[in-house]
Amino acid sequence: MSTYVEALGQPDERWWQMKEVWEACTTADIEIPREVNEFFDWAEPKIEDGRTEIELPQKCMKKYTDDSREGIEINLEELPEGVEILRFINSW
Repeated sequence: MSTYVEALGQPDERWWQMKEVWEACTTADIEIPREVNEFFDWAEPKIEDGRTEIELPQKCMKKYTDDSREGIEINLEELPEGVEILRFINSW
């Protein structure tokens, strides 16, 4: 099993601009520019409950372990601006 964290927040103006480019290229059936693909991490832009994923810098997360437990610690002071929700996910 793996555990990871997703951060969600409101899309900013840059996100909406990039999404417009994505949609225009998709509608016109032309290649999406590399910069736009990289911005969306090579996946279709998604909004979930009015929020989108915000990339968390590694400096705000670290593994936590003791004798019988392991997990992830989040330094709240290092969270990017706009984070509204932290989602901790366990998956197989």
